[in-house]
Amino acid sequence: MTDTPQRIAVVGGGTMGRGIAQTALTAGREVVLCDVSEAVLDKAREAIDGGLRRLVDKGRLEADAAEAALARLSVTTRMADLADATVIV
Repeated sequence: MTDTPQRIAVVGGGTMGRGIAQTALTAGREVVLCDVSEAVLDKAREAIDGGLRRLVDKGRLEADAAEAALARLSVTTRMADLADATVIV
């Protein structure tokens, strides 16, 4: 096992949670984002996608890396889905 978290859970899909999730995704980590509202999770996924696209537009991230980052994101409304996370924020 490495010292670096491999699966990060973020509780809350608001502005801060989305930012934490996006940062972890761009660092190559698998992220599960949890919120009580499907609508909030949908908005969070859209915001993270938009943030990754902006990084691509600015030349700070390759398009294939952004696509891979978004593929590592999963969302849930069930806290039980966070049980195997290495770190929970």
